[in-house]
Amino acid sequence: MSDFALLWPDLAWNAASVTPWTEDADYPAENLFVGSSSLLYKAASAATGPYIRFDMGSPRSVEFAYLRGIHHLASLAGGESNLTLTIRSSDDAFSSQSVRAIQNPVTLVGPKSEDALLLSEYTGTHRYWEIRTAITSSQVAQYRKLYAGNMFRFKDKYGNVRSPTYPYLPEFVDGAKPFLSDRGTQFRSGRAKPQRRYTFQIQAVSDASRKEFEEKIARIRDDVPVGIYYSGDHDPLSGAKVVLGWIRELSISAEQWKDMNRISFTIVEDTI
Repeated sequence: MSDFALLWPDLAWNAASVTPWTEDADYPAENLFVGSSSLLYKAASAATGPYIRFDMGSPRSVEFAYLRGIHHLASLAGGESNLTLTIRSSDDAFSSQSVRAIQNPVTLVGPKSEDALLLSEYTGTHRYWEIRTAITSSQVAQYRKLYAGNMFRFKDKYGNVRSPTYPYLPEFVDGAKPFLSDRGTQFRSGRAKPQRRYTFQIQAVSDASRKEFEEKIARIRDDVPVGIYYSGDHDPLSGAKVVLGWIRELSISAEQWKDMNRISFTIVEDTI
């Protein structure tokens, strides 16, 4: 059984305010959400449970967190086995006994060894959200990018998740054919990352699911990157759990019959 979902990381874009545990003045939390991957956020002091908090202004849900470039991960005794990623929520700014929902801490290895991905099935809505890393020894937190928000799954008229009928193999933009390593994402020299593109087609999408896709994702596709999450026997992502990129070449075809929409799009990988 496969699972295909779009990760829609709009949390930071829609937040009224973002507050880190602490921040080094030279490496502010703003770097988590803007700029190239060479920019990073760094805490001002060591901790075993550093966090980034979001005030959304009004209640909303958060279903995933994807943390990239966890710099201190390699220095932990045991590596990934000693790190957990947790999503917490509150209705009163995390005052005493205010936490409404805590995801069970689960160690997850992300698309690369220095990334972590947490998918949540909790759909409750709250005003305040927190992405927290828990580590077994006090460390100065350093992260490159943080994406969090909601998941979108294409569904048919019966509510079943629709996976791509034919996920095309990735192509390199401009026909580049470099020597590859590290799950096919970078040159052996490690100095550059070729940009790949992935094309998907999903059929028999219900009218309601199509409308939701148009309103939540298609209309802002030029402003917010989207993640592709895929798990199953066929692996169009070349071993990665997530590919982050931008939706291009979008086509939405309403068929003659009700609830039989066809949606095609290309994800151009973000290699910045």
